[in-house]
Amino acid sequence: PLAEVTAHAGLSRDRRALNERYLAELHKRAAAKVAELPMMFAAALGPAEVKQLGDRLVAI
Repeated sequence: PLAEVTAHAGLSRDRRALNERYLAELHKRAAAKVAELPMMFAAALGPAEVKQLGDRLVAI
């Protein structure tokens, strides 16, 4: 189990690094402001989740 946890941690770290590179590229190339939205931990996006994301965008 420890080897599997370690492998998964490495995969998560590598994915995060890749996403950070993509985000940096977006910030460099985008003509408009780039908004970072939170991860939504919900089985489906309903009105409450959409409102939460909308409120976050309005605040930017």
